[in-house]
Parts: sequence; structure tokens; C-alpha cells
Amino acid sequence: MLLSELSRMNYARKWMKSNEAFLPTWHAFIGYRYGLFDTLKKPMKASDLAEQEGLNEELLNAWIDTGLAVGHLKQKRGKRIQSVKAIQKQMSNQDPKSVGVLLEEMMTLHIPTLLHYDQKLALEPREQEDNMSHMVAETSSLIEGISYPKVNRVIKKTKAKHILDLGSGYGGYLKRIAKDHPDANLIGIDKEEKLVNEAQNRNQSNQITFRQDDILSQGHLFEKLDLVMLNNALYYFSNGERSKIFDYVYQSLRENGHFTMITPLANHGKGREFPAAFNSFMCAHEDMQPLPTEKEIKKLAKMHQFKIKTSTPLIREGGWHFFHLVKQDQ
Repeated sequence: MLLSELSRMNYARKWMKSNEAFLPTWHAFIGYRYGLFDTLKKPMKASDLAEQEGLNEELLNAWIDTGLAVGHLKQKRGKRIQSVKAIQKQMSNQDPKSVGVLLEEMMTLHIPTLLHYDQKLALEPREQEDNMSHMVAETSSLIEGISYPKVNRVIKKTKAKHILDLGSGYGGYLKRIAKDHPDANLIGIDKEEKLVNEAQNRNQSNQITFRQDDILSQGHLFEKLDLVMLNNALYYFSNGERSKIFDYVYQSLRENGHFTMITPLANHGKGREFPAAFNSFMCAHEDMQPLPTEKEIKKLAKMHQFKIKTSTPLIREGGWHFFHLVKQDQ
């Protein structure tokens, strides 16, 4: 089982890596369409650029982070950003020698057509359904093979018996815990009813209780828990909501209780290309929020009286990290 999971994870990492080649194309297209490479011939702060061009500053910052990662932009003193000469020449929307129009055709005509290829291939139109929550739950399971040993190590070391998984999805982590710790009392919460129903179908263990709940809307508060987990869910919540989650976890835990969290981070170390692009997607998607930074996690921990015991990279190419926090006395 472990070898199969590692093999699956390696394939996933290879696909993530291969798709990084698309990031410079996407970044160059946006820069060409808005004339940003021309404007950034002279260094500017992101805030000034957003105001001058009438752009969404949050999305602009995500685009800039990707540009720094792929080498289209460089950072100057005073947090000013400048486009590199090579991209200025290739993607100017003022220079007649620019090749940006070819990229524009590919991104606005060719690729959208190919993305609808699956619907055109079938002779009979296929019914479309919203399966975003299903896809996210399934892709999150890819991380479990790498992250679960770290979670399990915390459970063994702390002898945690009463465990809550916030945003439990299909209950993959709880299923693993039940197998390794038959005396544990496990609870999974998710606000998506269809995910809760599917989790109940997939996990018939008497150890695990799944319930639909939204902790941000005066959800049920558990008390005296040994461990609370939050896996691949923080990017669904705004900064204010993240603070509420930390407060909920603090109130739910017993004295010196434990909090583990798995999340991709923005602007972090090696393999910066994928997290930068992933963060651009999060900023643009109506149901997502920007990725947290390590600085933000540290600020939330301090604000809500948690001590960060460990912070460990899981997948460097994607910026995923594992955090182990401990509740501190007030």
C-alpha cells in the first residue's frame, strides 16, 4: 500500500513539474494583454502600478510573484518591480516586432477550444455537473500518503485519543487513524453535505463520526479534544475567517492540546513557480482565497496563543507544509 501511494505521489509530482512549463506562457500573455512589460520598463511599486492602470492589486501581486519566479520580472530596491529586457522585446504590445499576438491567439482561441474538446468529442452532449468539491477532496488525498506519517507521529507521541478533523472531506486521514489507533474517538466535520454523505459511505468504522457543520456560523463546539487537524482547507477562508478558525481550535482543545495543519504556502523557498501560479488561481477563483504565507501562520499562532512546535516542507515543488502547533495557557 505504501509503495503504491509513493508511486502515485511521484507521478503527481512529475505532472506538476511538467506543467510548470505553461506558467511563463500564461504570465507573458497577461503581461502582453495589459501592456505591463512596457509599463514596467521603469521600476514601479505594485500599488502604484495597480492604481495607474486600474488593476486589482491582489491579483496583480499574484501575477508579479509568478513573474519573479519564472524570470520575466526582477525586484529592485524599495520593493519596485521591473520587467527584464528579453520579455520587453518579445511581449511588447507597442513594438511591431513583438510576437505577443501569436501568444494572444493561442490563449484566447486555441486553448479554450481544446479545453472544450471533451464536450465536442461525444456524439451526444454530456450533462455538466459541478464537481469541484469532489475534485478537491480527491486531489487532497494525494497529499495523504506523504503527510499522514507526520500526523501519526504526533498522535503516537502525544497519545491523542479524542481527535477532530476540520474539513474532513472523504475522511481519508480519519480512516488511516482508525486503522492504526483502534481506541481513538474520531470526528470529521465538513460543511459540504455531499462530502459528508460520501465519507460515511466510505468509512463504516464505529470509531468515526461525520457531521455536516459550519464552524464559522456558530457551529457545534467540541471541548477537551486532544488533537484538531486542518488539512488543505485554509485557502477556503479569508484572513478574518482564518482567525476565527484558530480561535475555534483553541476553545476546542484541552490544556496543552495539539493542532496540526497542512497547507500550501505562498512565496516560499524552493519550487516557487508552482505555488506562485497556484496562488494566482486562488486569488482569481470566486470560491477560493489567497494562499497563506508562513509569516501569516506565525502571526495567527501568536495571536491565538499557539506555539509552533514544527514546520516541515512536504512537497517543495508545491509549497505544501506541515505545521504542528501546541496550545499555550492564557
